[in-house]
Amino acid sequence: GVPSLGSDLASLFLVEKPLTSSTGIDIGLGFGTGFDSYYTIASDPCDVEAHPIYQCISNLVDEYIDSLEQTSKFPTDDNDNENDNENDSDDVEEPPSTLLWTWYLRAVLYELEGKYSN
Repeated sequence: GVPSLGSDLASLFLVEKPLTSSTGIDIGLGFGTGFDSYYTIASDPCDVEAHPIYQCISNLVDEYIDSLEQTSKFPTDDNDNENDNENDSDDVEEPPSTLLWTWYLRAVLYELEGKYSN
């Protein structure tokens, strides 16, 4: 199949699940060995929404959208005054396609979170 951005991002959101007889996972170690949980990719929208990596990416994308809509530029760090020269790359105006791709990324994040109405 064709890879998609959503499935690639989903692999970032690992959640810890308890290892019980109901999971059907037999790793051959048995209980009482210190291995009582395993990690899997979050598939529940609630797990995705609560994941700290998702929250960080979501906040960054929201900031990018706000800045691109207002100034056609990515946000800059207000505390970074070391590079105040005329050739600073922060002064580059982004093409409209940058905002389009940022909206697309936001839509993928909403889909992972299960917010289809947004």
